[in-house]
Amino acid sequence: MDVRPSTVALLAIVAVIVYFLLSIGRRDPRLPPGPPTIPLLGNLHQVPPFGAHFKFTEWAKKYGGIFSLKLGPGTAIVVSDRRLVRELLDKQSAISSYRPTSYLAQKLITGGDHLLVMDYGPRWRSMRKLIVQEFNETVCEKRYIGLINAEANQMLYDMVSDPSGYMHHPGRFSNSIIMSLVFGTRTPSIETPHMKRLYELMEHWSKVLEIGATPPVDFYPFLKWVPERFLGNWVSRATQVKNEMDTLYRDLVEEVVKRRDAIGPRASFTDKLLENQEKYQLEPHQLHFLSGVVLEGGSDTTAGSLLAFIKVMTCHPEVQRKAQAQIDAVFGEDRSPQWSDYDKLPYIMQVVKESMRYRPIGGLGVPHAISEDTWLEGMFLPKGSMIMWNVWRMHLDDKYVTNPEIFDPDRFDGRTLLAPEYAASNDYAARDHYNYGVGRRLCPGIHLAERNLFISVAKLLWAFNFEKQVDENGAVLEPDMDYGTGYSEGFIVCTNDFPAKITPRSEKRVDTITREFKQAEVVNHDVPVLVVGGGPAGMLAALQLSKNGISCLMAERNLDTTKWPKMDITNARSMELLKRLGIDQGLRSVGVPQNYSFDVLFSTGLSDGGHLISKWDLPSPDAWRKKIAETNDGSMPREPYQRCSQAIFEAWLKPRIEANPLITTKFGLKFESLVESEDSVTSTLVDQSGEKHIVKSSYVVGCDGAGSKVRQSLGINMTGGPVPGAMYLVHFKSKDMDRLHRQGQFWHIFFTSGHVIISQDEKDTWTLHIPVPITTKVDDMDPMQEIAKGLGSEGAPFPITIDQILVTSIWRPNIYLADRYVSDHCRVFLSGDSAHQNVPTGGYGMNTAVGDSFDIGWKLAAAIRGYGGRPLLQSYEDERRPVGMRNIDRSGAHFGVHFAYIVWCAENKGVVTSDSEEGKALRKKIADHVQEKDDENKDHGIEFGFRYKSTVIVPPEDGEVEPKWLEKHYVSSTWPGARAPHVFLKDKTTSIFDLFGQGPEFTLVDFTKGGDYIKLFQLATSSNNSSIPIKFVHLPDESHVHKVWERDAVLIRPDDHVAWRSSPSIGLDVDAAEVLAIVTGTHDSSNKVSTKAAEVTKFTSTIGNVQHNQVESLAEFQK
Repeated sequence: MDVRPSTVALLAIVAVIVYFLLSIGRRDPRLPPGPPTIPLLGNLHQVPPFGAHFKFTEWAKKYGGIFSLKLGPGTAIVVSDRRLVRELLDKQSAISSYRPTSYLAQKLITGGDHLLVMDYGPRWRSMRKLIVQEFNETVCEKRYIGLINAEANQMLYDMVSDPSGYMHHPGRFSNSIIMSLVFGTRTPSIETPHMKRLYELMEHWSKVLEIGATPPVDFYPFLKWVPERFLGNWVSRATQVKNEMDTLYRDLVEEVVKRRDAIGPRASFTDKLLENQEKYQLEPHQLHFLSGVVLEGGSDTTAGSLLAFIKVMTCHPEVQRKAQAQIDAVFGEDRSPQWSDYDKLPYIMQVVKESMRYRPIGGLGVPHAISEDTWLEGMFLPKGSMIMWNVWRMHLDDKYVTNPEIFDPDRFDGRTLLAPEYAASNDYAARDHYNYGVGRRLCPGIHLAERNLFISVAKLLWAFNFEKQVDENGAVLEPDMDYGTGYSEGFIVCTNDFPAKITPRSEKRVDTITREFKQAEVVNHDVPVLVVGGGPAGMLAALQLSKNGISCLMAERNLDTTKWPKMDITNARSMELLKRLGIDQGLRSVGVPQNYSFDVLFSTGLSDGGHLISKWDLPSPDAWRKKIAETNDGSMPREPYQRCSQAIFEAWLKPRIEANPLITTKFGLKFESLVESEDSVTSTLVDQSGEKHIVKSSYVVGCDGAGSKVRQSLGINMTGGPVPGAMYLVHFKSKDMDRLHRQGQFWHIFFTSGHVIISQDEKDTWTLHIPVPITTKVDDMDPMQEIAKGLGSEGAPFPITIDQILVTSIWRPNIYLADRYVSDHCRVFLSGDSAHQNVPTGGYGMNTAVGDSFDIGWKLAAAIRGYGGRPLLQSYEDERRPVGMRNIDRSGAHFGVHFAYIVWCAENKGVVTSDSEEGKALRKKIADHVQEKDDENKDHGIEFGFRYKSTVIVPPEDGEVEPKWLEKHYVSSTWPGARAPHVFLKDKTTSIFDLFGQGPEFTLVDFTKGGDYIKLFQLATSSNNSSIPIKFVHLPDESHVHKVWERDAVLIRPDDHVAWRSSPSIGLDVDAAEVLAIVTGTHDSSNKVSTKAAEVTKFTSTIGNVQHNQVESLAEFQK
């Protein structure tokens, strides 16, 4: 028979196609063994739509701890042995942490933005890192325990109030914790809409993820075009999940956005994502799903584990009794267990672990995929294979678990470490359970989950007895413990509803449950003063209040003091005030030894060829103290300045504040908002566990920094703006003194390039500042290289031996002044950076804050004690705002001194380092310039020569001429409003300052022979039953002090400033009662006093840099 060639070709093609089709589903002999396959389907027809872990367990017993399945053309590897899971998914996690392709989960439902099903790669790693940062062990320990405890207390209360709702209360508990942490919103009841929506979503999401629940469109793509009604309406079910997920997560994030717009941010995960959305490069859908996946993980799995525990307790009274016996041996009935009791209750953790092993929250783990071919135990695992790991089999494998079908917490005796320890261990046989995943896909919320479970299980066992229910006929209703029939279908396996009788163990425990729940609802505080902020301004305000006998609550959002070096000089005036507070010597003890000078060098660089251009010789505190003793004309401060990094100062001061009985300190408590009325302030704060605190106080002092929430709550604006330049800061340790001091010992070196290095302790701690463009990122900078370049300055890099890099950052100088310091009702006040910010030159930042906090502290004490009126409180702004304004101006002038020579050198590149005549001339020009303008840290008129002008200063007599005010020099005077001059008495050791009242007292110093003014004021206070505290100091024989102080009598305020002085023209014809009324703000408001500030020079140094912010207005002391 004749056969045409075309026919032969056609038959060959058909044969190839048939062969290809028949090969689909065929197992490669190199693969692990497995059940027999059939063409096209492989093993697909054998995989049940639900409960696949049971079938996989059956096959594992037949084919071993690792077997393969052919799912059409695809390959699945099923691992059911702990050792092999360790070898493949832990040790080879770099290639086995991927996800299998899933059209349904990755494309149709989540758009690829759900971390659970997202493929392994840079985006997955960056998103997971964000979660780990918020839920690592340290964060959980420091921030979340209070919240978990409070929500567990409500769960107990709910169980008492609604015992029939036991199937729902654990869900509210776990959902409220994670909602608080992720979205800043609690779940107060089981009827809360977001909780209902989430658990409906999770039920649907779990079912569509089950391996056999949807058609295998990833293996047979043509199925996407088959009408879905023939395939179980899988698209409709997936679309329903997609819509539920999209709308829920979008709605929750939008609620956070609305709240932020209305009252500001909270300390939630979503708030952090929104604040850093651009930095994290998150599209809106990605942000929604990142918050959503954390919500999912923290809600359903914890609730399911708790219900599994309750169910198993009803069936095992012997375990329950043993657990309760351990609890009762530790506690009575007056309080429930807490996380701090973990080490005392090992059997409780054994119960938790056994519950999770005995009835895991999922029969199969989330499938992995491998990214490249690999071999395991001589078996080939091809690239792209799906890796399924059978949790159910591993939990019940008698090779590792003795009598696995028996619930026995004693199997974990001696193995009560938290789950992360076992997950990280190479001892796979000792691992407790696999509920948290494996390898690089280990649940990032594991630390939170472990604490949730221990706290809740311990409290439930302390509070309740769990028993089998009995029907009306007395028949016992047995809970269905079968993992197939008694538990739900789906990817997440939770118990079905089961009968149980849950009763409180005693009425006393019910009382304790009720009390602890009421305490957990909201933490209320009622205090005279709330101080917001725990930096120098806040701690010193609190200390000043306590010095005046006033208690306060000090709340700081951070858990500890600053790690940044910040301010490094406490000036003479601040040291005088710290002496009043009794902490001056303590500060000196942790600061730079007092024999070290404050020398400032000006240099082109430390490398070879560098030139030391000039030097400011600033004396050491010891030298200053000698000069103070020798110059007794009133022109000297009482105390010399002191070098001490703000980071060291804060760390030293914090424990002293915490030990003060009048100060309640709350580190980790964040201010959110306030409502001010005529007679009080109600503030809302939240601690780092999410617990809300309501503080009712008479007054609030906002010391909460540049981004002050207190100031924002009041609607007070700031004038000014950032300088359009930035500095790279590197704080480091080095003992390489020979090289660092090659041009001499120094406090600062100002390099002509604009670089600055500061010696923080004269030992081994240094801070280098380098000008950089605003767009510079700290991660772009190599600190070791930058130190070498910074020290070399204009010359070659100058490397030194670095022992440790402490911190690095990019920062921008700011110039700001609050439009007001005092609120409408004179109940809220701003202090420190919340009121003013300036460039660092001159060291006015923290030092201005010291004066602010000292001033408002004594004035609040006067108001609270009843002898200070509203004008006294208003005078805080009238007096301190001009000081802040003047200090901003002067810091800018100091900055201008440095900016000038930086510009000269930049305009003459390379000249300043050369030995040419031009180089010598430029260096001389710089030397002459800095010597002529050496006011920085010498401006005593700025530091302690300012004079207050307000309605609580008794004005001088008409015709009196005010002494000229100088920036650089303190003009000794008792002019009303001035700081009183320091003078030693005849004994040459006692300062007049030592005689002042050291608390809330005013001090009247009388130089007359008979103490005539003392008698006048004593009579005024006694006749009016005045509560004004006054200390009377009679100095009839101190002629030198009398001469310096100029008048026969001077009334000194608690801050050393002159409130009133006698007048030669009227002598004793003084209305002492009126004087006291004026200085305490209780006088008739018609008494008006000029509030014109001292004349200052125009602020020119940075105007050109911030024209758009109109800093010129600061220079003119007007807006």
